[in-house]
Amino acid sequence: MLKDHTKQTFCDHSTSGFGSPYPPQTPPPTELPSPIQVLEQEKVRESEDARRRAENIKEQGNIAFKAAKYTEAIDFYSKAIGS
Repeated sequence: MLKDHTKQTFCDHSTSGFGSPYPPQTPPPTELPSPIQVLEQEKVRESEDARRRAENIKEQGNIAFKAAKYTEAIDFYSKAIGS
């Protein structure tokens, strides 16, 4: 008896260890930030860095103030405000 090779058969790979019978889905491409977004992020980082530096200088002023070195404390506070 001859087989009819004209019929198309569906091969279920899910039972043969190959996973889904459908092609794998690729995740959508990640969107790169625009140049403006990059600049804004850079400004935020610089602002945070400046704030940390000012806080450190202010803390030095607090230490000088507690040690009754008032002129030195004022210099630190002034420097913190200006940074």
